[in-house]
Amino acid sequence: MAVSYISVLRMASGLMREHGKDASTVATLEAEKFISKGDMDSYRLWKRVEMVVDEMLTSGPPDSMLVH
Repeated sequence: MAVSYISVLRMASGLMREHGKDASTVATLEAEKFISKGDMDSYRLWKRVEMVVDEMLTSGPPDSMLVH
């Protein structure tokens, strides 16, 4: 399953809007749900989302999301 970086950014942004600082925890729980089912593609997707959320929490949104 190939998911674009922009899709991952949108997912991370949506989690941030909905869950705030808990967004990383939500992404982690989603990843764990899929790994327990053996769905590695979905697990990897949610780990990517988790990494982007963590980055957003520590340094703000990526430059690609800023409006100039």
